[in-house]
Amino acid sequence: MRSIRLFLLAAVVAAAAGCGDALGPLTWYDLPDTVTLYSVSRPQLTGLPSGYDFASGLSVTVETPGQGGNWDLVVADQTGGGFAFLPSGAVLGGTSGAGIAPLPGQAFDAVKVAPSDTTAFTRASAVPVTVDGVYAIRTRRVSCSLGSGVHYAKLHVIATDSARGTVQFEVVHNPFCDDRKLVAPQD
Repeated sequence: MRSIRLFLLAAVVAAAAGCGDALGPLTWYDLPDTVTLYSVSRPQLTGLPSGYDFASGLSVTVETPGQGGNWDLVVADQTGGGFAFLPSGAVLGGTSGAGIAPLPGQAFDAVKVAPSDTTAFTRASAVPVTVDGVYAIRTRRVSCSLGSGVHYAKLHVIATDSARGTVQFEVVHNPFCDDRKLVAPQD
């Protein structure tokens, strides 16, 4: 009976460690991925990725501006020109928890930790996209190890193209739940 309990305990610890626990075997690298998103505001761009899921690090196709799903923000046209990032709460209403915090004057590589003050993250309104702008991201609540939590990321806008309806950025996301660090542990 004792060996069965030890086996079960070992299995639970191994499962938790393998699911993104900061003490587990999951490693991550803070080399940025480059992402291009298309404006959800333009009907001719329907079917192209306009949203991003920072927890999984995947672009998401959002067919209409009010569509829900597994994404944290979408790119949309701003009235008067330019683009805006819309956190899911700004599009869907309610409190998804996803948010974006502009970090004016900060270099992308210099951002090591996401803000601890959750009020720094805009959750229910548009955030203007600025070329060379740096932003911290807080995801919606997602499944983590033995419960749920949020992920953090940083992004740097590389370019926008009004004619094509695109925003291109580089992103680094931390795969560990509730860990605000934006550089890999080995750094």
